[in-house]
Parts: sequence; structure tokens; C-alpha cells
Amino acid sequence: MKSYAKVNLLLKVIGLRQNYHLIEVINYKIDLYDDIYITESNELSITYTNFTIDKEKDLIYKMVSDLMNKYHFIKPLNFRITKNIPVGAGLGGTSSNLATILLYINDRFKLNLDNNELIQIALSYSTDMCYFLSSGTCLVKGIGEKVEKINIKLPKHIILVYPNISISTKYIYDNVESFSKPLSDIEKDYKELIQNDLESVVCRLYNLEKEVIEKLRNVLDCKVSMSGSGSSIIVYSESIKDYNLIKELFKDKGYLIKRVKVLEE
Repeated sequence: MKSYAKVNLLLKVIGLRQNYHLIEVINYKIDLYDDIYITESNELSITYTNFTIDKEKDLIYKMVSDLMNKYHFIKPLNFRITKNIPVGAGLGGTSSNLATILLYINDRFKLNLDNNELIQIALSYSTDMCYFLSSGTCLVKGIGEKVEKINIKLPKHIILVYPNISISTKYIYDNVESFSKPLSDIEKDYKELIQNDLESVVCRLYNLEKEVIEKLRNVLDCKVSMSGSGSSIIVYSESIKDYNLIKELFKDKGYLIKRVKVLEE
């Protein structure tokens, strides 16, 4: 199965509710994905390629274990996950994996959980999961549980720059010092909606992120914005020339630089 990454076109932090940040986000998926292979097994097991994590900290292991304890007819499975989405990159890789596996288990073992029930499960593990239970471009509100599909004309491709900084989402939100006003209108050209309230927080805490964003903005004549809580940076250009310029700009850094397709569904 393919477990796709997401990008935030817009991310506004508008307040707090019981220690959870209230957000308004516009998400879309891109053609960068982790591969998940599932086989029957004698016991639950999860193995990763390009990634390591202790079982006690693995949210996927916890979620599947919890589901098996609640629904005793769920058989043990072996999950082999090839991680192509960088971890701590603001692309929702872990949340995507969780949602993809939850939907698979719901279908395979006929749990017959509706979308509201799936969202309640998702909130126990990752608020980002709620978006990944949906398809296409969505407006996400609340703490992430309110997901509404919207129509915005996006470019066919974007350029992704990941400067090899793994950033904790919790750490960034813990350092948010101010809130934005709620979104008033989304009936705009997508370029007018590009905004990320967390970018200034990340740039204050990580000098390298600030330097990379400034370099990109200095040499490119297009919108540049961070995704999520970083550290992935999105360049809104479909130009091959810009793509090659970025690769040349950071050629000795070992950054992940990809021109990726924006997914409509």
C-alpha cells in the first residue's frame, strides 16, 4: 500500500483548547509515499527500512495492539514499512502510516467503523491522522478533527527541499507565542493562501532552517513556504530551471530535493 505525504498550503494557529492548539489548515497530498507491505503472522510485528524506533514508542504498534485488544477477531499481522517520507519533516509520514493501516484493518476485518468513529480512534494517536482518513485537498479545523474537502486549483508540481533537520512537532507548538485571526475567506488564488504561522517559530529556533528559506527566497521569483512544523520547505514553482537552480544551490549539502506531483485525490 502507498501511504502518501501531505503538504500544508496554509497553517494558522488561532488559539488553545484544553492545552491543544486550535488550527486552521489547508492540506493536500503529494506523490511522495511510504510503502507498507502486510502479511499474516503469528504475532504482531512491525519492521522498517530507513528508520528505527523502539517498540514502546511506536504509535503504529500501539494503535494496532489497542485494536487487537478491543476487537479480538483481528488476526496478528506483520507490517513492513519502507520509509521514503522523511521523519520530522512536516509531511505527516507517521500520521499517514497510521491512517492507512487503520483504514486497511477496518476494511479487512470488517469493523464497519464510520468516519466519525475512525476520527475518534485517530485522535488517540495523532491529530494529523484525521486528515489522512480523507482524500484530496481539505480544510482542517479544531485540533485537527474537523476535515472538509474543498476545491482549490493547485499547481501540478511543487519542489520539495528537506534540509535534513528532524523537528519535533510538540517542541514547535510549545514555543508558539501568539495566535492568528481565524481564516475569513478561502475563495482566492492558492498563492494568496500560502501562510505558515509555525515558520517564524522554527526559524527562531533553528538557524539552518532560516538560512535555507532566505536563500531560496533571495534567488527565486516564486512563493516559498515551510510545511507543517518543518523542516520541509515547499517551493511553488513548476519550472525545471528553478528545480535545477535549487539543486545547484545546495549541491554539497546532501539535502533531499525533489520535484513532486500534487495529487488531486
